Amino acid sequence: MPVPRCWFINDTGTRLVQVQPDRFIHNWRRTETPEEYPDYDNIRAGFLVEWDVFIDFLDRNDLGTISIDQVELTYQNHIPSGTVWTEYGQLGSVIPSWSTHPDPFLGDPERVAVQLQYVMSDDTGPVGRLGIQIKPEVYRKEEKPLLVLALTARGAPEGEDMGGALRFLDRAHEWIVRGFTALTSPEMHKEWERYQ
Repeated sequence: MPVPRCWFINDTGTRLVQVQPDRFIHNWRRTETPEEYPDYDNIRAGFLVEWDVFIDFLDRNDLGTISIDQVELTYQNHIPSGTVWTEYGQLGSVIPSWSTHPDPFLGDPERVAVQLQYVMSDDTGPVGRLGIQIKPEVYRKEEKPLLVLALTARGAPEGEDMGGALRFLDRAHEWIVRGFTALTSPEMHKEWERYQ
């Protein structure tokens, strides 16, 4: 019988743990609950609590051990239209490296989606990949354009135990934060009141 994917959700619906044969996933998601956006340290601590509960369950039921062969961290950022941009064709106002030069015949694009991948490296060489995806959506409440900017850092753990997985998660967090800052425009930073 196939092993199912199991979801465990907290009372507010903001924390979600997914367990399946080849994955253990810990998510935070925004809901209607007025919960403050948690920082990385909070998410990391919550992940460790849930991981320990899962490992204890495996031990108590003699279900074997876990071998971690890949670690992944993803941030999804919703960027609603507003003062800096109003149409999808103005992606260059959010992501300066995207240059839109409207053609007299084509005009501005109606929708824009972008997918990028970067090699994460250190002094020893490549250690993972940073994938960036930008896709158009619609903000349901107000029926206005929305860009979803997802950054995913993926690589092998930096050691054989959970400590090695955490070392990669910390590196992934740094790459995502610095990548997000490098990718997005000073105008957006000002709107977000994001200062270095």
